[in-house]
Amino acid sequence: MSSLLKTNSISAATGSTVSIPSGATLDIASGATLDVNGTIDATGATITGFPQGGLQLITSATNNSAVATWDFTNVFTSTYDVYLIVISGLINVNGSSEGTIKIGNSALSSFETFAFNNFEMNANGNTYTRNSAGAEYIDMNNNIAGTDTHYAAQVTVFNPYESNIITNVVGRGASYHTSVGGNSQAHCAFGGQATGTTQSESFQIKASGGNIGSSSYVARVSVYGFAES
Repeated sequence: MSSLLKTNSISAATGSTVSIPSGATLDIASGATLDVNGTIDATGATITGFPQGGLQLITSATNNSAVATWDFTNVFTSTYDVYLIVISGLINVNGSSEGTIKIGNSALSSFETFAFNNFEMNANGNTYTRNSAGAEYIDMNNNIAGTDTHYAAQVTVFNPYESNIITNVVGRGASYHTSVGGNSQAHCAFGGQATGTTQSESFQIKASGGNIGSSSYVARVSVYGFAES
């Protein structure tokens, strides 16, 4: 049995909440408009049918202690083909070490092998390159100066989860570089291609020597997926 309710306003009999019973559906007909001037709280809701194009936040974490590695497990899935990793405020405890990123299986017990190249130019105009034809890491910078030196990077990872497509990584970063003739800020561009096809779910950030992170600073890493629609 159905009926038609004609009204210009609905008010709760008690309190300030009007509830729709479990299992019921509020159906907004085609051509009608749901005009919301307040706040839509979708906490705990399953949202379907909304456009999902653009960057979708997968996880974000902070660190303010010296650690051997910073691990992000099970962030690569079949949901996205392309991922963006944003790193900010991170330091290497040991001077003259590189910040590296490693991409591996779910438990990070094995890693993909990459052929990579890193090109860096510092504020003095000096240029440096780092490269390898086969390494279980990609250098994101070159010879960071010391314990109070922050570095930042944007890393794009293509098809890490696809077992039949080679993983590609491209990135850009900024750091403080120990160079002949003085220390200076530096900008670098880096990229690498896996030497084989492997399904990877996780990644790890670490220094080429010593720990990363400090109790004096808060570093952040955020991981996003590129949604097509």
